[in-house]
Amino acid sequence: MTPSVGTPAGTISPATPQTVADGDTATFTLAPASGYLVASIGGTCGGTLTGTSFVTSPVTADCTVIANFAPAPEIDVSPLRLVEMHLVPPQATARALTVRNAGGGLLRWTVGEALDTSCSGADVPWLSVAPVSGDTAAGESTPVSVGFDSTGLAAGSYDAYLCLDSNDPDPGPGNGTKVVIVPVTLTVEPDANHCAPGTLPRVVFLEDYESGLGSWTTPAGIGANSWALSTSNPHRGSRHVWGSDPAEVSDQRLVSPPLALPAGEDPVVLRFWHVPALEDGAAGVCHDGGILEVGAVGDAEWTQVPAADLLAGSYTGTIPAGGDNPLGGRPAWCGPAVQPYLETVADLSAHAGQLVQLRWRIGSDGAVSRLGWDVDDVVIQSCVSDTLFADGFESGDTANWSDTEP
Repeated sequence: MTPSVGTPAGTISPATPQTVADGDTATFTLAPASGYLVASIGGTCGGTLTGTSFVTSPVTADCTVIANFAPAPEIDVSPLRLVEMHLVPPQATARALTVRNAGGGLLRWTVGEALDTSCSGADVPWLSVAPVSGDTAAGESTPVSVGFDSTGLAAGSYDAYLCLDSNDPDPGPGNGTKVVIVPVTLTVEPDANHCAPGTLPRVVFLEDYESGLGSWTTPAGIGANSWALSTSNPHRGSRHVWGSDPAEVSDQRLVSPPLALPAGEDPVVLRFWHVPALEDGAAGVCHDGGILEVGAVGDAEWTQVPAADLLAGSYTGTIPAGGDNPLGGRPAWCGPAVQPYLETVADLSAHAGQLVQLRWRIGSDGAVSRLGWDVDDVVIQSCVSDTLFADGFESGDTANWSDTEP
């Protein structure tokens, strides 16, 4: 019996001709080269391949064993974390996960939900995945939709894992190995859109930009200020405002008209929808980012709205300090080039009774550019009593009451 290698990407052992008694079998060990796997066994001996071990059929005549190797598939998953989902019940959203075959052959993979890194499998009620399996050819990519649903969930943080198992021969751990684990986190924010029992919402200010910028201004900062009307990606209607994220140092400002925030109608909240497609980095890092500030009219000081006052859609990361971004060291919004609109709800009750302005700022460094920041549907809402008349008779004064029907 004569063993050989059909493709020069591995070895067979023993590699020399073997003498086998009539009716006996022989065992060969196959060793793929780095980046390859055992594709098949050819020749005339027949037999069974198990992993990297091949046992011939009983031998009754001279025969051959030919080991064939092929480039191994290599799984490449991106992103490797999905942890910045902020929803207010019953909001739902989806994020894209990409499975790419960075190697050869056919990558066969499955994806499952789990509550820990053991990947034992679980049905996570707020999480969904489609498709749950696939075959991806060499050099190709397959999108996977990861759904997040906050319906019925209490405010808080919910953690889970996506476990992608494939025929990538690398035992791992990590990306590009047999099992890739992607942490996912859903943060459920308090529902700030409803007033307390006994009160009703009152819209104090609304701007959808359908009639233009109006009294909004774009004062100078650092570099060119690109804030302007746009029709490329409105949340509703046909217009929104947009500011670019350039590959150069900039500090771009968009300022609202003066806004009279009512007193005695707490909570006074700002709601706006936005897509912060500003350069992000590792988890929790914004190389470029957007922030929200508030300032009293006539006062030169502006104060960033703190994360503690963002009831929904909070900042997604922090801009590193010490770099060339003018907003270095501050929490900010940033994110991938493709993402859905995010609703942010900010509590402005600390400024009730004041005449204020709001300022959206983009800070960028001198490196990578992104699509920029879309902002739309800016609303300020307060809460007023829903009671038209009440008298508990505690004063004992009934002078204005009558026992006569009209």
